[in-house]
Amino acid sequence: MTNFSKFRLVLIGKTGNGKSKTGNTVIGQQLFNSKCQSGSVTIKCQKENTNRFGKEISLVDTPGLFDTRTDNANVLSEIKNCISLTLPGPHAIILCVPITRFTQEDVQTVNFFIKHFGKQLMKYVIVLFTHFDDWKRDNEDDPQACQSINGFINSLSTELKSFLGQCNNRYIAFDNTLKGPLCRSTSKGSDCFSRTHCKGKRRNSIY
Repeated sequence: MTNFSKFRLVLIGKTGNGKSKTGNTVIGQQLFNSKCQSGSVTIKCQKENTNRFGKEISLVDTPGLFDTRTDNANVLSEIKNCISLTLPGPHAIILCVPITRFTQEDVQTVNFFIKHFGKQLMKYVIVLFTHFDDWKRDNEDDPQACQSINGFINSLSTELKSFLGQCNNRYIAFDNTLKGPLCRSTSKGSDCFSRTHCKGKRRNSIY
């Protein structure tokens, strides 16, 4: 029986997609190194633990894929280490994607993991769209768009919609710029755990 008072999560994504910043939002502290630069800030898997939302949370940040300065094979070797950090296995694998730059390369990131960890990985993927603040700013003339990402989802290509379908349409949007414990973290962080809880409860399993 899965223990839903404990959550083990793994963040994956391309370099520059906001994984570390998202990790800080979920954890509620500035524990992951997050900077605006072209290369990956995270070069080693990093695990942080905390208690939030009545849960024991273990969150693992991984090196970014498709970094021109680092070979993907080296990144894969390091990411394999994250498996030992989440034993007996993660409840969810969170793919971080900038909401304004969701491309086939992001799908390739997941395919890279599937190639090495198996197709069952898709049962545990949640797509987390970062930079929701950019989306709201770009659509400030459309109040409805500012409150929902449905318009963005509808604008996606057939291939990307198909990918979300393979994830059973498990996706959420994060605005990491909001300040204060309630605005910055609680609502969005708890959304993440709600998604994870519902996914895990249906399958009663871990990866």
